[in-house]
Amino acid sequence: MNSKQVLSERSSPCPSMSLLRRLWDGFLLRPVKRRLRSYSAGQARAIRELCAAAAPLTEATQQHLDADDVGAGIELAKEAALLYARAAAVSQQEAETEETADPVKAWATFDRLLEASAFGAPPAGFRAARELFVAPDTRSWAELPLEEAQARADSILPVLRWLRELVEPRTLAQVRYLKWRRIAALVLVAALAAYIALSPRNVALRRPVLFSSKHPASTATDGELVDGVISSTYGAHTDAEQTPWVMVDLGRPRKIRLVKIYNRGDSAFDDCLPLTLEFSEDAINFEEIDTRTTPFSIGMPWTVSPKDKITRYLRVRGKKGGFVALNELEAYE
Repeated sequence: MNSKQVLSERSSPCPSMSLLRRLWDGFLLRPVKRRLRSYSAGQARAIRELCAAAAPLTEATQQHLDADDVGAGIELAKEAALLYARAAAVSQQEAETEETADPVKAWATFDRLLEASAFGAPPAGFRAARELFVAPDTRSWAELPLEEAQARADSILPVLRWLRELVEPRTLAQVRYLKWRRIAALVLVAALAAYIALSPRNVALRRPVLFSSKHPASTATDGELVDGVISSTYGAHTDAEQTPWVMVDLGRPRKIRLVKIYNRGDSAFDDCLPLTLEFSEDAINFEEIDTRTTPFSIGMPWTVSPKDKITRYLRVRGKKGGFVALNELEAYE
C-alpha cells in the first residue's frame, strides 16, 4: 500500500459520521435549500402555482377514495397528477408552464425525464397509477379483475405523494423560517433534557412504606406517603403507641443529600412533635439524623441536609405514647 492510498483511507469519512452528517443536513433543510437555489425565479413561481393548484385536488382525491367513490377519486387524481408531473418537468427546465399545457405532451416529457433517471426510482405502484392517469375513460378500471382494480386504486395516493415530493414549492424564506423553528425546538428539548438530568431526583417516590401500626380510622393508602402528591389530609397515620414510626425503603443504599417531610394538612398539626428522622442500612441499627420540635407544614416542610449520608431506610419516629401523621416524605440524592 503506497502513501497516497494510506492518506486516502485516513481521509475517508467514517460511515457513521457520514450518516450523522446527512441527518444533520436534512434537519437543517440544506438539501431543500440547494434544490430551491437550483430553480430560476420563473421555475420557482411556476412550481408554486402548479403545486398550489394540485394540493386541493389531492385532498379531494383522498376524501373520495376514503368514501369508496373511486370513479370521482380517479378523475381528481388525474388532474392532480398532471399538475405535479408538469411541475417536475419545470424543475428540470423541460416543460411549458401554461395552464393549458397539453396532457399528452406533458406526460411524454415526464416519461422521458423519468427514463433518464432525473427523478429516481418511482414507487412500486407507479405503472398501475400511471395507466389510470392517462386513460381516456377511467370507468374501464371497474372491468378489471377485483384484485387488480383494487391494487390500482390503492396506488393512487402513494404515487401522488411521490410526484409531489419531486419538487419544492416552498420559498427560501419559508424554509429558513422552518429551519430556525427546528433549531429553537432542538435547543428547547436539549435544555429540558439537561434540566431533567441535572435536577435532583426524589428516590423515595413510590418506594415501599412500612408502619409500626395504622390508626383504625386512617384513610391513607399504604403508598400515599411517597406518591408525590401533597394532599389536604395525610399520607400516613399510625395509632398511638409506645414507639410509633413510619419507614420508607429506598431499595438499596443511597447517598442522601436532602430530605423533605411535609406535615399533615387537616388538623392537629403539632400533636406528633417531637419527631425524629433516622437512617439505617439494615432496618435494625438506626442513626438519629435530626429531631423536629418546632412546627412545620405543607408550605414550610421539615427540611434536613444529612451531608451525603448513606442509607437504605428512612424512618420517622414519634414520641413515646404518641403517633405519627405525615403528608409526604421526599429524599434526594
